[in-house]
Amino acid sequence: MNIAINKEGQKVSAKSEIRLTDCVCPECGEKVIHRICYKKRSHFAHQKDSTCHYGEDKDSKSEWHIRMQDYFPIEAQEYRFVDK
Repeated sequence: MNIAINKEGQKVSAKSEIRLTDCVCPECGEKVIHRICYKKRSHFAHQKDSTCHYGEDKDSKSEWHIRMQDYFPIEAQEYRFVDK
């Protein structure tokens, strides 16, 4: 996933070159790991034992969709949420 929530409750992007810690999934609230990649796209990942399915569907956003989000500030970038 490209977006996570930091401990201040703000959206943060995985594109940061500084490792982000204490971030949670915007859907389930579980802690996520910031993976900085140089060959692939940097991203946030759930722990291996997570039951959250957010971010598993790799086909949910095309490369074009992901690139287009980069034209907007992080506050305006979308992420999936469940209306409770």
